[in-house]
Amino acid sequence: MRKLLPQHGFTLIELMVVLAIMGGVVALSMPYIGSRNSKTKAVLRELSVLSRELHTRAKLQGVVYRLVIDMQEDTSGKRPVQLYWVEKANGGTVLKANEEDEAFKAAQDKDPKKGKDPRAFEVDKSMIKKPRELPQGMTFEKVELSRAKDAITHGRAFIHYLPQGLVDEAAIHIKGEKTAAWTIAIHPLTGKAEVISKPLSLKELKSQ
Repeated sequence: MRKLLPQHGFTLIELMVVLAIMGGVVALSMPYIGSRNSKTKAVLRELSVLSRELHTRAKLQGVVYRLVIDMQEDTSGKRPVQLYWVEKANGGTVLKANEEDEAFKAAQDKDPKKGKDPRAFEVDKSMIKKPRELPQGMTFEKVELSRAKDAITHGRAFIHYLPQGLVDEAAIHIKGEKTAAWTIAIHPLTGKAEVISKPLSLKELKSQ
């Protein structure tokens, strides 16, 4: 008479234990994932709202505002600090053709005296009390300006809002984790900022 081989497999109780453990792991990770997604949405929303608000304030107050994006490089093996804040000029400053290049070079200088902006821009804390840091997993990849020949990929980029109602036409490129990417397109006449859930160059935006 042939012997029956013992049956190997999971019992119902073992399967339930495994499922319970997996459920616990998922439950623990959900608040972290949800928190990160909320922070990402909050940053994108704040940048888009800031643009419209700066456009309005520049016209009402008759002064130049600018959104400053600081794209610090990773030089120490640690995550670079990515910041943005708002600055305001002391008067109705009119931009000249070469001033942006001069301000950009000054912003890269480590000497505080040489790095001082000659147009006397100061941090405006009425809109953002202190420089805002991008949440973990997000970085400014580059900023494209219609008046700049090349995209700005490091240092500081300035998006100006003039009393005449004009705004620097710009595309702010932000990278997320894995393949996530966003483009914030800023309209030169209205200051309206559109958040697009994919990378689009300034040239592509203009052709649309």
